[in-house]
Amino acid sequence: GWESFALDATSFVLDGTQYLVWAQQDVTIRGNSNLYIAPMANPWTLAGPAVLLTRPEHDWETAGFWVNEGPSVLVREGRVLLTYSGAATGPEYAMGLLTASTDADLLDPASWTKSPDPVLVRHPHH
Repeated sequence: GWESFALDATSFVLDGTQYLVWAQQDVTIRGNSNLYIAPMANPWTLAGPAVLLTRPEHDWETAGFWVNEGPSVLVREGRVLLTYSGAATGPEYAMGLLTASTDADLLDPASWTKSPDPVLVRHPHH
């Protein structure tokens, strides 16, 4: 399934390696979009294969639509923090979190820990 849409790409550099993280649909996986990571040779060329980081699996990620999208990366205190949005873009839209050590192989999905609960949700009274 790479003949599908892709969106929300973001790039970051860690220890001299540039990475691209983006949302894309894989028609062989249930859902609308998953998050992938790949190393980059330069700002416009991938240097290796895409690796699946996360797909919608928790109830909060599958409310309305099965979505993981909108990645954003922060590196702080020895950790890579990757936030992303999940679910349909209505009241159920929420923000999830993947974390990895800066010493880890970021291209190994096992290096990442996915929070089972969203880290940011809509306030029920707004």
